Amino acid sequence: MSIIIPYDEKLMSSAGGFINPNGKIDLCDSLYIHEVLARDICLGSSPIYDFIVGSSNEITYDNYDGKLNKNEFELLKLWLTYEFTNHISFDGACGDFLLYIANYDKVETIRKSAIITANNNPHIRFFNYYLYDCNIIHLPRKTYNSETNTFDVNNYLYPCSEEDVEAEHELREIKEKVPYIERKLFLK
Repeated sequence: MSIIIPYDEKLMSSAGGFINPNGKIDLCDSLYIHEVLARDICLGSSPIYDFIVGSSNEITYDNYDGKLNKNEFELLKLWLTYEFTNHISFDGACGDFLLYIANYDKVETIRKSAIITANNNPHIRFFNYYLYDCNIIHLPRKTYNSETNTFDVNNYLYPCSEEDVEAEHELREIKEKVPYIERKLFLK
């Protein structure tokens, strides 16, 4: 079941942040950019090279202090190895992992004021933000393919539920009929 993220003005007036799958918001402060926050969530205090498979100082879940569960931790190690093998820079690799693999949402408020999500039910999850005309960018999730040792994009963009489609129609109707200033009455 999808959860609805409560509308938080602090989130929209801050430098943004990440929302974990359970709805907890990790805010960026004005000096704390997304990539640094993503790195802290993914790696904790561990250096990046300790996460690369084959490193002499390889991290195990027992000595890990980041915020990921064990399955996500193992996928992160594969993801980082995959990113470096494909000559993609580390900048943003942790943020991309959170977004595409670990079901986090990214909130950017400085450059484009958007919530970026790969959640399968964006209209339910961000109902309150859609009410206030936030720009919600929906991306396809990626999954690890052990046969090809790659992270593949799912072939469908909106594998949303019937409930999410209903939420989308409800939002459209509210936005057509209710003035912006009165939309707070429809927050969930």
